[in-house]
Amino acid sequence: MAQLELEEFLNKGREEDACVTIRVAARQIGCSDAIVTALKRAGHLDCKRVRGRFYPRKASLARFDRDYESMAHLARRAGVPVKRIYARLDFSKFRHVKVKAVQYTTAFVLRRDVPKVEKLVAQL
Repeated sequence: MAQLELEEFLNKGREEDACVTIRVAARQIGCSDAIVTALKRAGHLDCKRVRGRFYPRKASLARFDRDYESMAHLARRAGVPVKRIYARLDFSKFRHVKVKAVQYTTAFVLRRDVPKVEKLVAQL
């Protein structure tokens, strides 16, 4: 019940100023809560301070989701294990964002480089 009230509170006001919780943001871009927090800290997501906490803005999240795709999604589509991609793929050949959390790293590929990455993954 408290989560629903918080989301309603964050969505009040102007549409361009609306925010989402970390969990909702993680579900939308397909990663964990820790990765969204790391994206916020790295400056890839614009945030708004509400009652002492920083929440990602909906517009910023939509822009990030439009521009980047998770390497895990690409791996699932190609049928290749993610660990194999991280171990063997040369990341210098395409534009990407690597985000480190406490226990793991997640990479997001620029969407216009996705066909190039899919070709590289097919060669693994």
